[in-house]
Amino acid sequence: MVSISKEKFVEALTNIEKGIEKRDKFNDAIEQFCDSYVVLNIGEEWLNTALSLLEEAVGDKDNGYGTMISWYLFEGVEKKIYIYEK
Repeated sequence: MVSISKEKFVEALTNIEKGIEKRDKFNDAIEQFCDSYVVLNIGEEWLNTALSLLEEAVGDKDNGYGTMISWYLFEGVEKKIYIYEK
């Protein structure tokens, strides 16, 4: 496991979320010109790589249902990040 600061973790997670939002907006725009549902997966490599590195850095292991980070990003829940100090 690699060490990562709380600030860098939040920054990385926020940037991944922004990338996903941009991808989704792009897909929505493309859909306006098509007769059916369109999913355009341009740049999925960066997303998979960023998720993998972030999960490795914090030791987030797949528990059979995915990782906590993936759940946070892709589950339809309110998104808040809390940093607790000891």
